[in-house]
Amino acid sequence: MEIEVWSDVICPFCYIGKRKLEVALEQTGISATLHWRSFELNPMAPPSYGIGLLELFTGHYGMSQEQALGLLHHEEREAQRMGLAFDWQAAQPGSTFHAHRLLKLAASQGLADAVQERFMRAYFSEGARIGDAAVLQQLAEEAGLAADTVASVLQGREYTQDVRADQRRAQELGIRGVPYFLINGQVAVSGAREVADFVDVLQSQRSPDTAGEQCADGRCDLPS
Repeated sequence: MEIEVWSDVICPFCYIGKRKLEVALEQTGISATLHWRSFELNPMAPPSYGIGLLELFTGHYGMSQEQALGLLHHEEREAQRMGLAFDWQAAQPGSTFHAHRLLKLAASQGLADAVQERFMRAYFSEGARIGDAAVLQQLAEEAGLAADTVASVLQGREYTQDVRADQRRAQELGIRGVPYFLINGQVAVSGAREVADFVDVLQSQRSPDTAGEQCADGRCDLPS
């Protein structure tokens, strides 16, 4: 089974949805190849905002403090429910463009799953500056990529067009929020659905008769 996943490494629901999909695959015993597709929640983001998520939501996105805290606590609870730690108070948001380029490098070497997991855990659980090249260098090496190859990509423009191609395809598919899962090019699941929902969709593809089905819940949307 082939599953394309549009996600951003700083999207909480992408991390949660990733884990739910993994659990569903384990429960069904289905073998799948995941193709990680690039999606930047804010393509104009600086390497670091220099502020935390609460300040970002209230200062840049116009949320009230009550709204922002409600969202962050909800994401924290959902992460905990899947055995993940979302330390939103320590998170350091910033541009994910170079992280996506390194994920393309990782895919070329069969290490995309490992690098995706390392980037997400670092951002959500360890307070890593995901827009900082030195931080990305260290994380990518920890996930198995060669130091010199990572440095070469970070210092150049390699894989830029691959990232942009994913983003153009997302636009063509009408994707405005992530995570977004496209299974066997037929069935789309939008949002971090429940594990049981993923199980149902995965099993349907064993005798696919539901092409074009759309689901929507628990996702991060582009800012308006």
